[in-house]
Amino acid sequence: MNTLFFILGTIGASFILADGKILEPVRNYVKKWSLIHTWMTCYTCNSFWIGLFLGYFIISKNLYLTLACGFSGSFATTLAVYLTNILELIAMRNQIAVPQSAPCKHCQSNPTNIPSTPAQ
Repeated sequence: MNTLFFILGTIGASFILADGKILEPVRNYVKKWSLIHTWMTCYTCNSFWIGLFLGYFIISKNLYLTLACGFSGSFATTLAVYLTNILELIAMRNQIAVPQSAPCKHCQSNPTNIPSTPAQ
């Protein structure tokens, strides 16, 4: 059960941190500090640190297991983002509007880089 809480918690916290409407004022405020803003808006970046944090408190206080949780959290979140993108592509084919996110300037990844209009 702890593993499920860890995975869902990491994915959920990462999505809220990167794109959640509730943290939009915070993201706008930290735009002054490029590295912090990048960390907040990049799924790969923020889910690693969230995974470390949750792994330490939920899974184990062992250094190696905590580090593995950081990598696992990053992988699980990236996988969830790609699955979400597939759903967004399906929605786009049905011409349903979906929100877009900005690319990560730090690691150059943008798993949600989908065209805003369906291909003709």
